[in-house]
Amino acid sequence: MKIRNLLLTAVSLMTVQQVLATDIHGVNGFYNYTAAQMKADGVKFEMFGDGRKVEGWKNPDAQYDGDYVKFVMGLYSKTETALNTGKNTSTRKSLPWRVSFKWLPEEPMRITKNYPVVAWKFSLPENAIDSAYTDMFCEHWVVNPSTGIEMQLNNKWGEKDLGDGKVFWDPIKGLSSNGRNTYWTKYTNLKVKDENSILGVLGLDSCCTQGNWDASKLKLHNNGFVYDGFLNRDNNGYKATSMEFIRLPKTAGEKAEFIALINYYCIPDTADENNGGRLLDRIPYLQIPRQHFNFYCLADTTNADGSVKTDDQKPVVYLKWVKTFASIEAAEEAISEANKWGDGAESTAYTTLTYQIYYTNQMLKGYQYRNEDPSNPTDQAWIDLKAAYDKAEAVYKAEGSTDADYTAANNVLAAAKAAFYAKVDLDKKLVYNYISTTSGNLIAGAEMKIGDLKGKVITMGSSEARSAFSFSATGDSINGQKAYNLRTADGVVVQASDGTLLLVSDGKTEGSRFTFSDRDGEGGYDMKCGDYYYYIADGMLAKTKVIDESVYNDYDALTAYLFTMTDALADYQAENSDEGLFKGWEFNDAAKADPSAVGENEKDTRMVDNWRKSRWRMQSQTTQETVDNADKTKATCILLTSTKTYDEFDGSAVYTNDFSSPAAMRYDSGKQDPVYVKDPSPRDSALAYTIDAGITRYFAIKMKGTSDVDFGTLSFFNLGTQSVIINKSQIEGRKGDVYYWDLLNSGFGVGRVLFVGSFFSPTGFTTAGSKLYVDWMRTYKSLDEIPEETFAADVASGIETVTTAGEALTGGQLFTIDGRLAGIYGKTKAAPGLYIVKNGKSVKKVIVK
Repeated sequence: MKIRNLLLTAVSLMTVQQVLATDIHGVNGFYNYTAAQMKADGVKFEMFGDGRKVEGWKNPDAQYDGDYVKFVMGLYSKTETALNTGKNTSTRKSLPWRVSFKWLPEEPMRITKNYPVVAWKFSLPENAIDSAYTDMFCEHWVVNPSTGIEMQLNNKWGEKDLGDGKVFWDPIKGLSSNGRNTYWTKYTNLKVKDENSILGVLGLDSCCTQGNWDASKLKLHNNGFVYDGFLNRDNNGYKATSMEFIRLPKTAGEKAEFIALINYYCIPDTADENNGGRLLDRIPYLQIPRQHFNFYCLADTTNADGSVKTDDQKPVVYLKWVKTFASIEAAEEAISEANKWGDGAESTAYTTLTYQIYYTNQMLKGYQYRNEDPSNPTDQAWIDLKAAYDKAEAVYKAEGSTDADYTAANNVLAAAKAAFYAKVDLDKKLVYNYISTTSGNLIAGAEMKIGDLKGKVITMGSSEARSAFSFSATGDSINGQKAYNLRTADGVVVQASDGTLLLVSDGKTEGSRFTFSDRDGEGGYDMKCGDYYYYIADGMLAKTKVIDESVYNDYDALTAYLFTMTDALADYQAENSDEGLFKGWEFNDAAKADPSAVGENEKDTRMVDNWRKSRWRMQSQTTQETVDNADKTKATCILLTSTKTYDEFDGSAVYTNDFSSPAAMRYDSGKQDPVYVKDPSPRDSALAYTIDAGITRYFAIKMKGTSDVDFGTLSFFNLGTQSVIINKSQIEGRKGDVYYWDLLNSGFGVGRVLFVGSFFSPTGFTTAGSKLYVDWMRTYKSLDEIPEETFAADVASGIETVTTAGEALTGGQLFTIDGRLAGIYGKTKAAPGLYIVKNGKSVKKVIVK
């Protein structure tokens, strides 16, 4: 029994020290998206088509380039133009270049009143013909707190019916009607001046927001940068800077010389009872799901010497960071030469360890009830993580620690977290389960449509109505935890855009990935999918993106987030029959001509049990061959090889194999018409077979290849557009040359599924002598049923001849395997062993017995 209702203060102080740093990326509205943090957090850059309109001059995807994210621009048009910035027009025409992209954090930023100012540090396009004539805009998107819908932050976002017609208002001064700032143009003929400054004439190109052409309004900050901004005034007396644009001095460098800021605290609250207040005073946070950026400039496609521009010579834009600040004033103070112009004085290694310590601290709190008494830890997994945390914190606190020390501590702590997750992950044996809580069981309920997604909503039900779910491992992990799909015989569970879970049965929609971890050490698992944790509120399934830290104070409160997994496989197997289920392929039937083979190799490839060469890898060849087992019995196998020359799939050309791609074979029906259909879809169901992993749980293959050949993947195609794939990493075990998989841990679900084709894709096949023998593929109910069988030692070894010493065969030089000349093959009486025979260009292996 766990000790409950403990005082958090006492527990926290006794078990986990409070982290030293206060500003932690992603917590309470503070963000520090450096290039490294963007990469670590999974920020995506989705490119628009503006820079991808001209063939041969399309911009590539974003590239992480040291401390920057680099965007190479692409041609927007082949028509020369002049860029008009509103004040001046470029002195010459040239080709227009653009790059446009969405900045998409993995999870929407949560902007709070603590950190309402968001800032971006970037460059305007470099390598333009005239730096004075570049242009850029940012389109701001938010999640409307009233509707939950993502939309542009424009002057209609706060639309309100006051009874006498609709009133429109600017949520933030400086935005256009489509939620954009067209920032940040600079004018070569307008230099920034401040007669009262000891710096005198700065000689910098000026900068401003669109519509403000008065250079006299540009200001020089005490920290040495030039700035310009919008003042937000409303009818309720609120006055603050809503947006600001900063031009850094030349000493700050060229790659990121501009900073733009937007103050979300300027958004007024339109609720009647809060009229005149600020929105962020009423709601806990405002979600920022993305920002849209567009950069524009003029440049030529050739250099002065007529050579074509390389990517390094094309116009390019750099993004350095995205950060939040407590206010515009706080941001201005942080943007100074001493603070590396907003980059911060702390090293990346120090900052990374700061975050690692904070998040580990949260883990220790969240899993403290794995201990019977949290004030007296006894759970070894928790104790090991706490010990690694304490060591890392000691390095973090030490005054003499170096970046190398921080990096080493971070690596140790990351490894400790991975080891902890491995110990608290879902039990591998739990593959088909009822998901239960104190309020009932999860079931697939009434049908619902959310956006384009249609399915049965996952909700709470009684024990009689409970649904059993297959927990199919996806083969990957999320933050160190194994990821699973949840399936039933009727479909797969998918998370809708609002977090609702639906059982979708269209046969083609991909399931969402779930993680589970044992929070209390007694089989109480949390359930997380995407951004959401799921819990029980008022007896119903609810969701949240953040588990409030107060939950960690009280075990009773934590149990709302804990689900119990009960094995349902025994119930299922007792009620079902294996009649009609797939048993396997034996490859014992006589080989037949392949009706889809063409060209000069047609006579060399054969179809065995309807398995045949791959038409995607046309160098593949299949045939049938009988070889020896280790126990002297015979094994009739399908043999997969890679031919020296091969035909185009329609017989129109002949190619020489460079052995850069492995051979493969396929199982599907009939001769495709027309002949060039490589991968029929939908597949003919004439050779369909049914698998139910809940009954025939194990899949086994007896195979052996040359040393360069290995198993890759085996795909099972169903009647939908998806397939289930088993791979090498999922191999459950081996008995001699028999390899076997647990289908319930390899992506299959419980329930009969009709499959209509397969694709067998090994790796290797680097020479004409490469080969793979497959004796059979079968399904079994239990591990005990799987036999242990082994091929003879020389099967598939690449040895072409077995002879006795002194027997005369085709002449040639005889070499030992270490390269020594041993004589003339067929004349020299070589000692028993393995030899290489070379005769002209022909090289082969022989065994002399």
